[in-house]
Amino acid sequence: MLKVKDVITLLGTFFAIVSISYSIHSLIVEDDFWLLISAMFIFFAMCTDTIDGWVARRFNEGGTELGVQIDSLSDCISFVVAPAVLMYAGFGKGLLVIAAGIFTICGVLRLAWFNIEDTTEGYIGLVTPISASILLCYFLMHYYYVKIINQASGDILQIYVAFNGFDEFISNSITVSAFMILIGILNLSDFLRYTKNVRKKRGKWKIYLLIAASSVFSIIILTNIAIIFPEYWIIVFIVAHIWSIFAFYACVAYIIWGFITWYKMRSGN
Repeated sequence: MLKVKDVITLLGTFFAIVSISYSIHSLIVEDDFWLLISAMFIFFAMCTDTIDGWVARRFNEGGTELGVQIDSLSDCISFVVAPAVLMYAGFGKGLLVIAAGIFTICGVLRLAWFNIEDTTEGYIGLVTPISASILLCYFLMHYYYVKIINQASGDILQIYVAFNGFDEFISNSITVSAFMILIGILNLSDFLRYTKNVRKKRGKWKIYLLIAASSVFSIIILTNIAIIFPEYWIIVFIVAHIWSIFAFYACVAYIIWGFITWYKMRSGN
């Protein structure tokens, strides 16, 4: 029998399916606005991943075998398949399907490994919510940069044009493919370690993800308001772009932290 926690988890699965649908829709109508909506629904799925754990603790709902399987399968769709489809749709398609496939395979293996892994002492490798987050931020950095370049003028345009070479590099299909494969490998890497203190603070990390998801939702709402009131669009897009940059490098810092922890454990410090 399903519990409240399981229903919330399934709601996250629904959000992920909506995200995948909008990514596909963006390819059909050739309008990248739907990719932004797709990203928003992945963040919604992250919110449900946070809320279901809180509900389980709040209502003292013990875990069941069915609940474990639902959670794992939902994570696969929300944090593996949906981000892979978003990246494929957002960065030129073509051979990027190979990188998306490799990322998906690594994500599935990661979730299977997590189900049998002893996490009492911490985590090995990059967990799928973080790998999904870093792909989302990577996409949003490029998305908002292009919007600013296409619509800005004067000094703002001159400032952003200076970074045009960097954006062309990160949006190149080869770079995107290499990055997706790298993140997939990090899901399974033995040289990323996160101690049991990370596990103890897992609830706080999920709160940060919830805050991030809420802020993305706010940004997207403001983006739509900016369409109605074009005099405000530049402020919204710049804030969104800066947010995506900080969020991306926060995820990178988390990866570096895992490497440093592994190095200290290896050297016995």
